[in-house]
Amino acid sequence: MSELQNAYYGEVAPEREGFIPERGDSRIWYRANGLDKDGVPLLIVHGGPGFSHHYLLSLTDLAADRPVYFYDQSDTGMSDRPGRRDRWNVEHFVDEIETVRQGLGLERFFVLGHSWGGTLVPPYAARHPAGLAGVILASPAVSEPRWAADAIRLRQTLPAEMRERLESHERAGTRDSQEYQETCEAYSARFFCNTDPWPEDILKTFDYMNGEQFAAMWGFTDFGAEPGTSCKGYDGTSHLSAISVPTLFTGGEFDECQPETLRDYGDLVPDSQIEIFAGASHSPQYEVRKAWMDTVSTWMRDVEARSDLVDEQ
Repeated sequence: MSELQNAYYGEVAPEREGFIPERGDSRIWYRANGLDKDGVPLLIVHGGPGFSHHYLLSLTDLAADRPVYFYDQSDTGMSDRPGRRDRWNVEHFVDEIETVRQGLGLERFFVLGHSWGGTLVPPYAARHPAGLAGVILASPAVSEPRWAADAIRLRQTLPAEMRERLESHERAGTRDSQEYQETCEAYSARFFCNTDPWPEDILKTFDYMNGEQFAAMWGFTDFGAEPGTSCKGYDGTSHLSAISVPTLFTGGEFDECQPETLRDYGDLVPDSQIEIFAGASHSPQYEVRKAWMDTVSTWMRDVEARSDLVDEQ
């Protein structure tokens, strides 16, 4: 079991958990469910940066017909925290996916990246097509500039008094004020997760996250990366056209990754399917849980059954 005391596992306990050695003496924590199932395994890459896997634990639903693997990226969640700031960049965490794949011994697998995980998966898939059955990009933050542009549009849909509070504190340099933080939380309640209350799994991610890592790599809000952070200006859009396996894009009607953005990303991948869920935001895995799970599960089974892809394996 985990070396962390009082570890939180969500609705379903892991069938297996452990650590994968990384460069140096640090270790990446992982958990697995559905190990007795016959479907092609699914590897899940969580968002952030600096978050943990917990807010995606509803995806254990997908273990009904296949092994599902979660892991926490280095320096956050239940993984070791060596504090290696030189690794707090996109390239390291792209490489880390391959470290995890090798550590788990996955020969053929699907990979799913949500949000910041959707930053990491496109370059990974472009560079490591061997053994990759398919890609799922769930509300992906492929491009930081595009994410920031979507945030500007979403802010314009807020009530006038909320917009004024945000702009007033940003002009005054008082973003650390309680009023500003509460307004950001109200934004998240519309566009990050619109269930009330938020699921315990999502709340637990904030208990396990590395806020210092999030601040160094992204900043302080969902509105876009701050100047001087490692994610500022990052644009991975060029990797999309190099993804050679079937790819499913999912998002919500009110997602921080806006539907128009999701469609533009999907149009760049040669073999893609795009699914947008009405009424959902950035967390359709909870907001419209059954519909989202059914869509993802059916898509994976359909990909597994495609004769053209089987012949290539």
